[in-house]
Amino acid sequence: MRVPDWVFALRRLPGLLSLIARLLVLLVLVAPLVCAAPASADGGVTWDAPVLLSESGAMVQDSTITADLAGGVHVFWTHMARSSEPASLLFYSFLLPGRTWSVPTDLFAGADYDTHANPSAVCDGSNRLHLIWTTTQALYYSSALAIGEQDPRLWQKPVAVVWADALASADLVVAPDGMIHVVYSRAREDTGVMYVQSSDHGQNWSTPLPLSTPLPNDRLAADAVTIAIDSEETLHVAWHESHAPDFLARQILYARSTDGGRTWPAPQPLSPLAESGVWNALPNLVIDGEDALRLIWACGNPVARCYRCSLDHGVTWSSEVTPLFATLIGSSGRDAVAVDSHGDIYWAGSLRYPQAFYSAVLSDMPTRARPQVVVSEMELAGLAWAHFPSMVASGGNQLHLVLVESDGGPLWYLHGQTESAPLEPPGQGTDADATVQPTLTTTATPTPVPTPVPGPVIGAASETPGVLRPLTIGLGSAAFFVAVGVVLGSRRRR
Repeated sequence: MRVPDWVFALRRLPGLLSLIARLLVLLVLVAPLVCAAPASADGGVTWDAPVLLSESGAMVQDSTITADLAGGVHVFWTHMARSSEPASLLFYSFLLPGRTWSVPTDLFAGADYDTHANPSAVCDGSNRLHLIWTTTQALYYSSALAIGEQDPRLWQKPVAVVWADALASADLVVAPDGMIHVVYSRAREDTGVMYVQSSDHGQNWSTPLPLSTPLPNDRLAADAVTIAIDSEETLHVAWHESHAPDFLARQILYARSTDGGRTWPAPQPLSPLAESGVWNALPNLVIDGEDALRLIWACGNPVARCYRCSLDHGVTWSSEVTPLFATLIGSSGRDAVAVDSHGDIYWAGSLRYPQAFYSAVLSDMPTRARPQVVVSEMELAGLAWAHFPSMVASGGNQLHLVLVESDGGPLWYLHGQTESAPLEPPGQGTDADATVQPTLTTTATPTPVPTPVPGPVIGAASETPGVLRPLTIGLGSAAFFVAVGVVLGSRRRR
C-alpha cells in the first residue's frame, strides 16, 4: 500500500518547526538592534523665494530662529556692518501670521557689549521666548512673552549666566516645569562642556557643572554643543572634540541626565576617534515623534553625513550609518534640522556635487536617497554656498529657514510648506511672570553634583514596538515556511 505523500511531509515537520523556532529566537534577539536610518525623500517641501532679512552689505556669522505658539516666527542674528569697527550687534526681527517681517532692531541698543555671538532661542509651552548669546566675557540670557508686536522694551534686562572668556558655542532647552537648561563650551585646550540651570525664569543660575573633564595633557577642545529634552524629561547633550595639532573635530561625545540635570554619568563617544584630517564634527541631536533620538553629524574625508539613533532615551545606540545622502558631500557649518508637531524630521544644508543648498524629509527610506535642491548655483550662487542655516517648524506644515549667504554675508529667510496636515493654532496664553524684570546677578542656586558613573556601553537600541513588528513578521514567516516545507516534501516524494 502506497503511503500518501503528506505523511512523509509530516514526518519532516518536527525538524522544520525546530529550525523555524530557532530562527524566531534569533529574530527576536536581533530585532532590538534595528534602528532604521532616516533618509531623504525627493520633494516633500515646497519652498518660496528667499527674502533678505539683514542689510545687503551686512556681515552675519551666527543666527537662530524659533516659532511661538501662535505661529509667529522670531529670528536673531549677529550683525556687523562692513564699514564699522570690529564689533557686532544682536539684531532681531519677527514675522506675525499674515504680516510682513518687522524692521530689524538692535535688541539691546546701548548695552555695553563689544560683540555678540552664538545666539540660541526657543519658545516654551507658556509662549515665552528664551534667548542666550555670548560676548567676549560672558554668556547672557534674556526672555520676553510672545504677545504679538515685539517691542524691544518687552525683553527682560540681560542676565549674566556665567562669566568666562573664549566661549565657543551655547544651546538651551526649557522643560515643561519651566526649568531652563543651558550648555556651553569654550574655545580653549583642556576645557570641556559645561551645564547650568535656572529654576526662577533666568534670574539666578546654578554654578557651572562640567559634563566632560579633559586633562591638561589631552590637548583637545569641545565645541558645537547641542541639547535636547524628551518626553520623560531626560536631557541629552552632544558635542564634538577637536584634537591637536590641527584641532580639527575628530570625535562626537554624548551625555545624558535623567534627574533634571542634577547628575550626569560620564560622557560616551558616539563616533570613533578619527585620524588626523578626518572629520567627526557638528552634531545635530533631535527627538522625533516616537521619542527616538536622532543624531546626524559631518564625518569622513571627504565630508559626508553619519547617522545614529537611540530608541531607549539614550541608553543604547544603533550602529553607525554613512553616508546619509548618496554621493553628496561637503559641510558649511552645522546643518539645520527641525521637527514638526507630527514628529517628522526635516534637514537642510549646503552640499556638493552638484553645488546647491538642499533640503530633505527624513524618513525610514533607503539611506542613500538624494535630497531636493532648494537653491542651485545657477539661481543664486551665494545661497548655494550658504553657511550656518537654522530652521524651525510651526503650524504642523510650515518650515522657516534662515541661512547666511556664502560665509559671512547677509542673512536670508526661506519659507517652506510640507505635505503634512496643518494644525489649528492654540490661543495665546498668559504668563504670570511676564512682568518680571530680573537684575544682573550670578547668585547661584543649589549646585548640581556630578556622579562618577561610567557611561553606558555603546550597544543596540531597543523599543517594544520595534520588537513586536519583526516578531509579527517572523510568525507570518513561520507559517509560510511550514507551507513551503509541506509542499517541498510532497514534491520530493513524487
